[in-house]
Amino acid sequence: MDIFVKEDPRAAKETINIKCFKQNEKIKRVVLAIKSVDDNLKVYADKEAVLINKSEILYIEVVDRKIFVYTSDTVYELKKSLEDLEKELYHYGFFRVSRTTLLNINKVKSIKPLGNQKFIARVGDFEKVEISRKYARKIIEILN
Repeated sequence: MDIFVKEDPRAAKETINIKCFKQNEKIKRVVLAIKSVDDNLKVYADKEAVLINKSEILYIEVVDRKIFVYTSDTVYELKKSLEDLEKELYHYGFFRVSRTTLLNINKVKSIKPLGNQKFIARVGDFEKVEISRKYARKIIEILN
């Protein structure tokens, strides 16, 4: 894939054009990544509301009926259902990988088989997220 950036001082607004033979999953992920640059999500750190960019999120997990948002350096709490988040974040590259977890596939560095048709995804520098066998095939297809 070739990428070209052309500056135009006469441009009224920033525009990104993508030229491709056929739109595929890889192109869709590029578009999602571009769209997510300026999009924030309200989360909570020690009961204080904070806005974080959706592109910073590694994964989202339900633990003891609470929703936690993991970034590379902080864990936040969120007051939404996982189902609502799944719908809201789908276009930003978030996919369900287990009953309790949404994974930002744009942050996946590697995937290894875990056995029993499960996989482990490495996201960020230290985090590992298990992908259950129910969702593994779809995630592998998306990443290939």
